[in-house]
Amino acid sequence: MTIGLLGFGVVGRGVYEIIASRQDMKIAQICCLEDPSLPDARVTRDFQTIVQDETIDTVVEAMGGLHPAYEFVRAAMEAGKNIVTSNKALVAAFYDDLIPLAREKGLYIVLNPSPMDAQLMECGLEQIDLFLLNEIEGRMLSGQSEPEKILDTLLTRYPRAKVVLTLGEQGAWYASGTQRIYQGSFACTVVDTTAAGDTFTGYFLAAYLSGNTPQESMRRGAKAASLAIGKQGAAASIPLKQDVDAAL
Repeated sequence: MTIGLLGFGVVGRGVYEIIASRQDMKIAQICCLEDPSLPDARVTRDFQTIVQDETIDTVVEAMGGLHPAYEFVRAAMEAGKNIVTSNKALVAAFYDDLIPLAREKGLYIVLNPSPMDAQLMECGLEQIDLFLLNEIEGRMLSGQSEPEKILDTLLTRYPRAKVVLTLGEQGAWYASGTQRIYQGSFACTVVDTTAAGDTFTGYFLAAYLSGNTPQESMRRGAKAASLAIGKQGAAASIPLKQDVDAAL
């Protein structure tokens, strides 16, 4: 994965530092107002250099706010690039524009609303391909409290979607219109659970979008989360791919 990073504040710098230690992805360009001297990424103030760079397949938006984040994200989508953003205000404000564009460009639309808020609740979510939810978010979206009823309600309401529902130490469910898969949590020594959910999400998505089966993707996510729980900290506890491979 070759990444164009938008923004180099607290979030953007954190993204850069995490990716700098990995071998399976790299940041090729960073668009920001500052001029940091970085050994492995080109820094630019002109977003078009990222849009026009054919080696960049994924744009990570870490600017925050609505403008120019919206204009940059839209341009990247028009160019056929994958988009990663945690900017829920941006998604909610321009949902009716960005989601149809994503569908037009053949992008797979994943929503991990962590945490869920009122703005997202008001969006029509019928075009979402995959929901990644914890139990609280599942309750908010479905109005149900039991995992099976949460899944039933969401699949009825959003029939095109797949749903992953995480339940902490109780494991996780994957559900579609044709199958349901339960993945238990792996036994581990609990040191810090801060990054468990995000680690599961990242490893599940990486496996699933690479063509692995839901079963294998759930297993990888759960194993990665168990390794993260065994270490102190948030980003620092996320295991490397080779560590997860070795543990499976």
